[in-house]
Amino acid sequence: MTPVRRPPWRAQELSRAVHMALYAWQPGAILTSDCDDDINKYCLAARPNMQSRPGAVGACLASIVSGLQLAAPVPSSTLSPPASPRP
Repeated sequence: MTPVRRPPWRAQELSRAVHMALYAWQPGAILTSDCDDDINKYCLAARPNMQSRPGAVGACLASIVSGLQLAAPVPSSTLSPPASPRP
């Protein structure tokens, strides 16, 4: 049985911090300020009350990213090769 490879704990902590910042999104927040323009353009333009619902902005961005991945799959030639396991 092959062991499950998990990202280093630092990557997990950063992922969790960004997830929580998007869950409770506020304009100008330190972790999510780079996303503010996209959130306003793609999420809040159609539904401005979305900002008041916890998790709605994160779900909106997730659906957009999912749609982008389905529309334009990344060619396998551009993907990095897997890291070799440590001895």
